Amino acid sequence: MVGSLNYWDKTIDGQVSTCIAPRQGGSSVKVFNYITAIEHGFGPDSNVVDVKTAFGRGQRLSPLVQMEVINIYNGPVTLREAVSSSRNVPAVKLLQRVGVESIAVDIALGYAALANDGFSVGEPVPLQDRQLGMRGYEPVCVL
Repeated sequence: MVGSLNYWDKTIDGQVSTCIAPRQGGSSVKVFNYITAIEHGFGPDSNVVDVKTAFGRGQRLSPLVQMEVINIYNGPVTLREAVSSSRNVPAVKLLQRVGVESIAVDIALGYAALANDGFSVGEPVPLQDRQLGMRGYEPVCVL
């Protein structure tokens, strides 16, 4: 859990709990994006373009201009290069190609599976208690 710069500063929403706040996954979802791309036939030498891009967000919404932190773009790059330098634009372009629905993932559960040789673990959720798309295991705290 990572807190804010200043818990007591209300001007920056300092008392927000990052564990329960509805936030985008950011770079933490890139690993699942690239795993999914590999499952779709992409390889380390597959190309994607790293250029400043305005991504459409649907009707009546202005396009999102995905920015790189240092505002430098590299043109065509391999997936290997995009991963190693954590490039944002190639990741979003790749996500468009594999489909957002392909990587919809519970981040904590996904990383737990990666750490456990690809197997989900935890307390099984009975079938009658699951909702469509719900994970099959609840996390277990180890003291």
